[in-house]
Amino acid sequence: MNGNLSSERKILLLSHYASYAMQDLLFEYFTKHKAILVTKINFPLLYLPFLKQIEITTSEKGKTISFKKIASLLKPKPIAYVLQIIQLIYVVIASRYRYDVLIAQDSLLAMGGIFIRAIGKCKKVILYSHGTGKTRFDNKIFQIIYETVDKFIARQSDYNFVLSQGMVEVRRKQGIASDKVFWIPASIPLDSLSRKKAVNNKKIIFIGVLDARNGVSILPDVIAFVKRKFPTVNLDIIGDGVFLDLLKTRTKALGLRKNIHFLGRLSLKDYAANLTNYSIGIAPYEFSENNLTQITDPMKVRLYMSAGLPIVVTKNFTFSEEIRKNNLGFAVDYNVESFSDKLIQLLSDNEFSNRMRVRTLEYSKKYDLHVFYNKVFEKIL
Repeated sequence: MNGNLSSERKILLLSHYASYAMQDLLFEYFTKHKAILVTKINFPLLYLPFLKQIEITTSEKGKTISFKKIASLLKPKPIAYVLQIIQLIYVVIASRYRYDVLIAQDSLLAMGGIFIRAIGKCKKVILYSHGTGKTRFDNKIFQIIYETVDKFIARQSDYNFVLSQGMVEVRRKQGIASDKVFWIPASIPLDSLSRKKAVNNKKIIFIGVLDARNGVSILPDVIAFVKRKFPTVNLDIIGDGVFLDLLKTRTKALGLRKNIHFLGRLSLKDYAANLTNYSIGIAPYEFSENNLTQITDPMKVRLYMSAGLPIVVTKNFTFSEEIRKNNLGFAVDYNVESFSDKLIQLLSDNEFSNRMRVRTLEYSKKYDLHVFYNKVFEKIL
């Protein structure tokens, strides 16, 4: 995107946040290009108890000028989500700004975006969706409402960004024209982190929300298994979530407090220089045919790739097949033994592991996020 075009734009970014993700990358992109105004509003995900406030960050011409938090209702969930939309509309109406583009990370926030467009506070709405989860709500009525709203909002938005190529077909089947749907994978700009072609250690990394969908409950037992072969094996866990206490309790029970370290929620800049120093990235998703992971492109996998890490991941997902077919790691059954065996194989043969690392570094070049952003925003802004 050229500088003149960027400097003329006012951007509003909306998301439900759990960790460093797409809204942060978009904020950094537009800030780097000195957009005249960028406002990022992060809303708490209601199933994550450590997120309790709405966070609002504003940047003008490349410099962050304000950051504030406001309270938000957390439960009951249906009422809380509705209140978030009301709060969003209030915040935007109360501000003096009008935006050229509003980018919403999910259909619930994009619904508020449609109203904001209708009252003239933004010109275009982009729905940036991970996918459509078939089990997002336990209540069947709420689930039907969610899927109906997602389809309606996708069709009412000016453009649709999707994280997985599978979602391109979903949007097309919903009657959205091909030139209104853009695949932008979960990834990062490659120049934002260090990329080493060789390391030699026993360090493993997990990045993500600590919950059932991310399969984290097996991590302590996996490390206990690997420790039998490599007593100095180390697992760093970046993230937070409802399973944090469970993981800490299990870690203590297995005598692994020197092997497993909980680093909390970190931004990319906090670990950008060190991620490449790990030997392996682990992604033990709990397999389900219905959850959102089936049709999304997870950030942690792209982060591992960008840093060159061989990856051990649960099999039968689209992205795990990508890893297997391109020999970037291993796709295994979701159990302690399967993950442990491949971790031991990689840690036992440093030459083999580093060859895989070189392949991964080369493969990740096609996912440089700013290349995707440049092409899309040149076309639609």
